[in-house]
Formats: sequence, C-alpha cells, structure tokens
Amino acid sequence: MDRIRWTAIVEVGGAELIQRDYQIERNITSIRYLPLWDNDFSSPNENVYRDHDYLSLRRKTQATRDNVIQSIFLPMVKLLIQGMVETKFTEDNLDRYEKLFIDFYLYFQKCDWSISCNHKKTQNCWLKTWLEYCEKELGKGNALSVEMPTVSDIDMLFSLTTRLLLPITAEIPKKISVFHASHHGVQAIIGVVAKALYKSRLIIWDHGILWRERLFGLCYSDTMPRFIQNGFVGLTRLITWLVFSKADYVTPCTSIQNVTWEEWLGGKKYHNQRKMIETREKIYPIVNGMNVAKFNPQPERENPNPMAIMLSHISSVKDIHNAIYAANIIVNKMNIRSYTLHIYGSLQKDPNYTTETLNLISSLNLTEHVILKGLGNPSNVLPTGWVFVNSSITEGLPLAIGEAGLCGLPVVCTDVGGSREVVSDLKNNIVYGNIVPPQKPNQLAQAQLRVLCMTDGLKQIVNKKSKDTTTLEELIKKGPEAIEARMMNEETKEQRRELGLLLRKRTIEKFSITRYWRQHEQLLWLGHLSNKREKYMNNFSS
Repeated sequence: MDRIRWTAIVEVGGAELIQRDYQIERNITSIRYLPLWDNDFSSPNENVYRDHDYLSLRRKTQATRDNVIQSIFLPMVKLLIQGMVETKFTEDNLDRYEKLFIDFYLYFQKCDWSISCNHKKTQNCWLKTWLEYCEKELGKGNALSVEMPTVSDIDMLFSLTTRLLLPITAEIPKKISVFHASHHGVQAIIGVVAKALYKSRLIIWDHGILWRERLFGLCYSDTMPRFIQNGFVGLTRLITWLVFSKADYVTPCTSIQNVTWEEWLGGKKYHNQRKMIETREKIYPIVNGMNVAKFNPQPERENPNPMAIMLSHISSVKDIHNAIYAANIIVNKMNIRSYTLHIYGSLQKDPNYTTETLNLISSLNLTEHVILKGLGNPSNVLPTGWVFVNSSITEGLPLAIGEAGLCGLPVVCTDVGGSREVVSDLKNNIVYGNIVPPQKPNQLAQAQLRVLCMTDGLKQIVNKKSKDTTTLEELIKKGPEAIEARMMNEETKEQRRELGLLLRKRTIEKFSITRYWRQHEQLLWLGHLSNKREKYMNNFSS
C-alpha cells in the first residue's frame, strides 16, 4: 500500500530484536520499537525514548516527586485494579476507564516510568489494594483457595501488568488521522488514547480473536498461578471492552464466526443489546489475501504413499495432539500402515508442548508415521502431500489452508475461525475436502480417509455424472485392505488431485493479495476522509 504513509509503533518481544536489520519501505515515515521484555530494568528510556535528549529525560525524573506519585499516580493504580476485577462493564463506567488510560498516557509524558512504578508507595498501594480485594471476596465466599495469592504472586502480576502497559509510554504523533491497531489486546489501548486526544479514527484489524486465543492459551498453562491468570484476563477484558467500544471500524479477516465473537465482545457479553448493534455496524470484514503466484501444484513430487501434511507451529492452540490421536486411529486402530503425517512448524514456539507432543508420538508407537519436521518452505513441502490437515482449536483465516489449495491439495480442517470460508463454496454448499468439529480425533481421522478414498459424494464434486456412491463406512466394514486399495487406485488419486485443483481455482478467484490490499487501503482512506470531514464541519460550525 505505497499510497499510504505510515508512522509505525511496533511492539516486539525483546530489545535484541531491535538490533536486527529490517528493510524499511519508503512509505514508512518513522518506526518506533516498543520492547515488552527488555534488559533496561523495565524502563522505556533506552528504546522507547531513544531519540530523547538527556535533559528531557532528566526533567521527567525531577517531576516525579513523592507528592505527585501520592496524589496523582496512586489513584490511577487503584482504579486500574478496580477495572481488572470488573466483570460487568456498563456505559456509565466506560468513560471513566477511558479517562484512566488517557491520564496514564499524559502522566508518563511528564513523569518517569521507572521511578513511578518502582516507588515504594506504588508497590505498597498495589499490594494493599489487591489484598483488600481478595479479603473482601473471600468474605463473600467468591474466591477459591487456589486463587488466593501470595505476596510473590501479587508482585509478579505487577511486573506483568507494567510490562504489558509499557507501550502507553510511547509518544503518539498529534497529526495522525487514522490509528490502525493489529489486534484488540492490551497494547491497542494507545489507539483509544489517540482517538480521544487527537481525534484519530481507530481501526482494529482482527486477524484472530485475541480474547478467545488468550483464554485458550491460559487454559493450557500450568506454570502461571491462577491469581496472575485472573489478573491478566481482567486487564485484557477491560481493554478489549474499551477498544471495541471506541473503534470506528473493526476489520476481521473472515466474514464468518469471528464476526459473531466481535459482536459478543462489543456488547452481548455484557447484555448490552445497543452496544452489540453498534459494534455490528462497525464490522467490515476484509478476507485474507495470499500471494497466489508463489504456490503451484507439482504432482510429480507427491509422496508414493498416503501422506497428510500440516503447517502448524507446535503449540496448544494448533491442537497438534488432536491430529496425532487421529493418526493413531488410522494407523493403529484401523491398521492402515501406509499412512504418514508430516508436521512442519517451529518446535520452539512452546517447548513444553513440543516435549509433550514427542512423548505422545512415542507412547502411541507412531514414530515412523508422525514426524515433526521443523520449519519448512511451504511452497516446497506442500506438493509432497496427498491431503492437508489443520486441527486448530482457534483461527483467524488460516493462510496455510489456502496455500495448500494453491498447491492442489484438498483440505481436512476443524470448523474454527474462517477455515470454512477458505475450504468451502458457501453459496453452493460445496466443501473441497472435509470439515469436522475441533477436538474430535475420530472424526478428523475419518474425514482424512474420506478425502484419500474420495468417498461420500466427493467424486460427484469432481464429476457430477459419477455413479460412485461408496461410503467410508462401507470400506471400513470390508477391512483395511479395501481402504488401502481404494487410496492407491490411480483413478482415485487423479480425482483427489482434481478436487485439490478445484480448491486452487477458488483460492485464486477469492483470495488474491491484490484484492486484499485494495480493500484495506479503501478502509484506511474512509477513516482518513471521515476524519477530515469531521474537522471541516467543526471548523465550519464554529
């Protein structure tokens, strides 16, 4: 989008990432990195304020006096905790919490972050307020013993919260007409601040549903104490509510499922029908695009024996274990020994989950049938498969499914996020593969076999005149030999490839990157022009 000029504020995991060289496009006016986990004593001075002179930072230090912390900063800390434990947001407290984060932003433009957060008064206030809340809830019988914190837990939550809120220290350009946030999580709060202070239009680009995925991630976490999890969720809930309430446009990457989640988060969750309708009217889905020229079928590279391919980082939200249990059903329970599953993706995304995955493969005697391949070039590895599998429990609009289709593979996937939108012709109710519920390994196994054997009406998608009405159930009754023979039949192979080519055709027609860029640019221009129009009308009326 070279006709859009960007000022980028980029959150990164650690400060070392800033040292790497990245190509900066000509239409990016400036880029500022916000490391959440750096080595500078959790201070923004080294990176966020790297272009500030010493005297300006010194003035902040001098302005951060004890009485300022006592009278201005501590009341904000108490209100933040109140917001983190709030579960029933109303329009009455919406403005109060919006003002809280505006006040935080304005405060840190004049006062020092490290002195304020590390001050003894702040630490005591945080500890005392949480202990008072917990004692109050315990008295009501609302707190389970597992949720009662230690002092260490409260301190750890403070460290997590301050790091997550570090981006609010960034200086927001005053003449930005559109603020484009890449998710609705904690760091998107600076978009709410920009809209309030500088009348920017706020656009939320929702690739996935961060709220849903954060809950999934915490459900699988055994290392974070429950109290800290609750506080983390509370902060996310508060800011998600603010972001959806204040956004001008919400752009999910799929037109199904995730749209319903956004309506729910925008009002239905809090039984506010009017806010839900307001949120619905803000939603403008822009379905993901792909570089369709990069991927091509290469049938000559197809593996000799039935092979399922996955492109998934080894993490719990991808539910790799579901696919492994499905492989166990195919190989060990149905005795189809020619089947293999190759999983391409990072083994470092979640090391503990990777270890569990390797142990599961070993315990099920699948080491020769399920292989974690590590990272691979999608355009090179996809053509080796017979069918593509996605077993996720949550998604935005998975590009990997479209990339598999572009390589001529039919797809078996779970019905999450926008997966159905990629693999199906929704208008004509045609699925170029199979779709199953999440976390159902038996159904995932059978769906793969239906595609590999081209049963249950799949042949009719390729050839409407086909008289073949064979079902997988019929083949299962005949035994594994019948299934193997059907999969290896040359006619079946060719029809499976033709099914994949139909998905390729649909992907090229519906998911081009050019269309995707154009629609995003149009929305950005809508935001910019509506901002200009409002300023003009205000000037005219005055």
